[in-house]
Amino acid sequence: MKSINVLLVDDDEDDYFLTSEYFEDIKNISFNIEWKSNYETAAKAISERKYDLFIFDYLLGAKTAFDLIEIANKKQLDSPTILLTGVGDTNVDYEAANLGVYDYLVKSNLTADILERSIRYSLKQAETLRALKASENKYRTIFEQANDVIFISNTHHHLIRVSESFYELTGFTKSELLNISIEDIIESPEIALKMTEILEKDGEVRDMPVQIKNKKGEVKPCLISCKIVESASDGVYVHGVIVNQTHRLKAERESLMNERVQSAARLMRTLAHEVRNPLTNINLAAESLEAEAEDDSLDFYIDIIKRNATRIDTLITEVLNSAKQKKVQTVLQPIDSIVEKAISNVKDRADFQGITISQQLDTDDVLIPLSASQFELVLNNLLINALEALENTEDAKVTISGKVEEDKFVLKVQDNGSGIEEEKIEQLFEPYFTSKNNGMGLGLSATLSIIHAHKAFIDVKSELGVGTTFEISLPLY
Repeated sequence: MKSINVLLVDDDEDDYFLTSEYFEDIKNISFNIEWKSNYETAAKAISERKYDLFIFDYLLGAKTAFDLIEIANKKQLDSPTILLTGVGDTNVDYEAANLGVYDYLVKSNLTADILERSIRYSLKQAETLRALKASENKYRTIFEQANDVIFISNTHHHLIRVSESFYELTGFTKSELLNISIEDIIESPEIALKMTEILEKDGEVRDMPVQIKNKKGEVKPCLISCKIVESASDGVYVHGVIVNQTHRLKAERESLMNERVQSAARLMRTLAHEVRNPLTNINLAAESLEAEAEDDSLDFYIDIIKRNATRIDTLITEVLNSAKQKKVQTVLQPIDSIVEKAISNVKDRADFQGITISQQLDTDDVLIPLSASQFELVLNNLLINALEALENTEDAKVTISGKVEEDKFVLKVQDNGSGIEEEKIEQLFEPYFTSKNNGMGLGLSATLSIIHAHKAFIDVKSELGVGTTFEISLPLY
């Protein structure tokens, strides 16, 4: 296995050691890491042209990583650059993308998995861009086989030719291609205009974050890179690559959610243990007081103590149960009957509220490894949440839909309720987070645990005043 030569530039020695530990946890790739602690030594090292990958800390005293990137760009080095920063900053992110940074990682969120994913992506993307600069024959081979979208457009950005993956990403047909420009599939007109300005000024755009809009109006997070290419025989064209980031970002969210759940579980186990010890002493003291009391004058107060001690003990048990990693026995089976059972469980409540629950399942010959009882609990929780979100909503409705997408079965529970604020979405699955007056906030936490036990993933999309969709991606086998 070939080793990857890495230039790691960070003026904080503690951060360097921490990043080095993440590299050691990456087992499938061999690295030769060279550390530079300041701008001057790093600038000299860049000139040696021996590195496969650059990882730069953003702040380097009076200089920044952008100064080093400009040196590498002037020397026309094509080694990918990953930027590390202490705090996320949108302006820095965009400027980094414009300078050709392949990825932008916040140190506080960094893990070995995220670093490995970023390195693999950056090296793969760098390989693709190098291939685009190669001969036309090699270029044609990549054009036909690439998973990422490769396109050719004229200088007005009207598409002339695209790789097959373009149709998968956007949903447009080959006959519709002639009427489409790059601006048509970029959701934000401001971002499309900015891309055009950079392309006209610098002749190329590198890894610019964009939201690509497909034929149905759905958007997907992507990176776009393009370059003006002049040919003596063919004139001036724009060659580019669009990289779909959906799976990568979803994997990062799943990893972060797992870490939060595990951290919360550890905290709850510790708190439960610390509370249960003095609770035992309270119960013993109440029993001793009850036995030694000479009359019934203290019975009222002893009863209060014992009743509340029992309530505390019950709460502790619920906490510990919610913190346990669920273990499920799965069987390959259709999902239709489980969905119908979950709907019947909440039908009385839905009828009372005047809410229709419909299903649109495309499940012909689809078998999914499931624990019927456990997954029924998942759907019960999601349906109850949807019904609660629809209180006092006119024309309220809930839809359960599902179909096979790639190697997953994607099940959606959608309502047209009031929606959820963006800042609350990240907290939804945290234990004890709830917006209900009488809720404990353990329902969605338990739901997440069951979904993880099925090796599945859940995502939430919501818009205020429009509604909320819980999307579960289940493995087929």
